[in-house]
Amino acid sequence: MAQLSGAEIAALVRQLLSPALAAVLDEQQDVDFAFSWRDRRPLRGSAFTQKGETALALRMIPTRIRASRSSVSHPWPGGWRTCREGSAS
Repeated sequence: MAQLSGAEIAALVRQLLSPALAAVLDEQQDVDFAFSWRDRRPLRGSAFTQKGETALALRMIPTRIRASRSSVSHPWPGGWRTCREGSAS
C-alpha cells in the first residue's frame, strides 16, 4: 500500500473541512471534526500538524452498538466496586 505524502494529506484534509474549520487548523494546528462517508457511515476525524506536516486520524463510528454481558453495569447499591488507582480488580 502506498503512503500519502504530507502534501497529499493536507489536500485531502482541506477537502473535508469547512472554511471555518480550515481556519482553526491553520491557527491552532489541530482540529477535530465529523462527516458522513457516502451518506452512510459517520466518521470522526482529527487533523493536526506533526513534524511540520499535516496528519490525519479517522475513526468510523458504528451505527449500531451490540450489547454484551461484560459491558452491562451492575445496579447500585452494591454493584459498583471501588478500586485503588492502578488496580484492575
